[in-house]
Amino acid sequence: MNPVYYDASYLLKLQIVESGTIEVRGHASTVREIHSAHHGRAEFASAAFRKVREGVAAPADFQRLMTQFHADCLSGTILLLPLTDTILDRVDSIFATAPVTVYLRAADALHLPPPPNTDSPRFTPTTPTSSPPPRSSACAG
Repeated sequence: MNPVYYDASYLLKLQIVESGTIEVRGHASTVREIHSAHHGRAEFASAAFRKVREGVAAPADFQRLMTQFHADCLSGTILLLPLTDTILDRVDSIFATAPVTVYLRAADALHLPPPPNTDSPRFTPTTPTSSPPPRSSACAG
């Protein structure tokens, strides 16, 4: 199966047990590579820290989660994709045309795919015939 895109909540489910963990782990076992946005590193750290703040995890668990995340990035299991001006332009467009009743945070908008049948770059997996995106150095720790 081709690479897939996971946001931070899915990346965290790979390491902790919570609602949806079984399904995400099952899906991850069928893919060869997991992609996430470059800023997914910060989102993952925030989500892991939230577990400590909520008392679901201990500070040592946070360190373990971060160590595993960095190891997964360095091994190529998780590939962080770069954030480009084209993607930010798309986010500008999303907010410019969104109904005023839509609640959408900036980081969430970065994960939204472009409209179908467009050539707009996005955070998506590469295909076997395309060149892989440049690797981010964000996982270097």
